[in-house]
Amino acid sequence: MDAHPGVLFHEGATGRRAVLTAGPDVWEAIRAIRDTRAAEPDLAGDEILALVCENTGLELPALRVAVNYYGSFPDEINGLLTDADEIEAGLERSLENARHLLEA
Repeated sequence: MDAHPGVLFHEGATGRRAVLTAGPDVWEAIRAIRDTRAAEPDLAGDEILALVCENTGLELPALRVAVNYYGSFPDEINGLLTDADEIEAGLERSLENARHLLEA
């Protein structure tokens, strides 16, 4: 995609998704940024990106590619984030149900 160098598209079970050439899906990078912002609300934007780089091993240029893509397609990425959050919450409920079943 000429407007977003560093982004490729892969087809999968959930359809076409944006992927960083340097690593994960764009939504995964954005989720890391979002979660870091939530955990460290007082950090400046560059500090958030530096912390995400440190914690994920992604390079700063790749994160900037993800942020720029998100800026152009927030609805697409927010939809994937919502889906991932719902799946994670369902898995957590399942684990909790199983744990309760086995408690004395």
